[in-house]
Amino acid sequence: MAGALATSMVLNVVLVCLAGAWLARRRRRHTMRDPSAHQMFAPVVDGQLVFAGDSHVRNAPLGELLAGVSQRGINGERILDVAEWVGTLRGARRVVLMVGTNDWAYDLATVDQLVERWRVLLDRVPVGAEPVMLGLPPVAARDVTPANEALVALTAERGV
Repeated sequence: MAGALATSMVLNVVLVCLAGAWLARRRRRHTMRDPSAHQMFAPVVDGQLVFAGDSHVRNAPLGELLAGVSQRGINGERILDVAEWVGTLRGARRVVLMVGTNDWAYDLATVDQLVERWRVLLDRVPVGAEPVMLGLPPVAARDVTPANEALVALTAERGV
């Protein structure tokens, strides 16, 4: 009886650990995606207006609203994901960045963490391209006001 109880407890611990690892992997799925996902987009045309970010960029009807715009949104992207490939947008005249919702709503990043990640992202925008930052849209999980206020301060500091 004691042996069966011990075995049952060990199996429960193993299952809890496996479930935790599975959930953590799902949360980090953006880091497990193809790191060259941004390469599915056509090269930037010199002087082009480029929107880059997460699913908000991907799903927006930008092509219907703006002629000649390049729309580079990838579902599930976090700020540092976009920072990995934003440097490939050489030739763009303006890069409109809308990313951070997944960091804020799903990763539960703090305002300070968002600001530090946005700094990294802005540092990687190609020279000659004017960065434009868009705030976080409302999300059910958390009030975005503190994050957007920090973004306003960061863009004022950077002259963006």
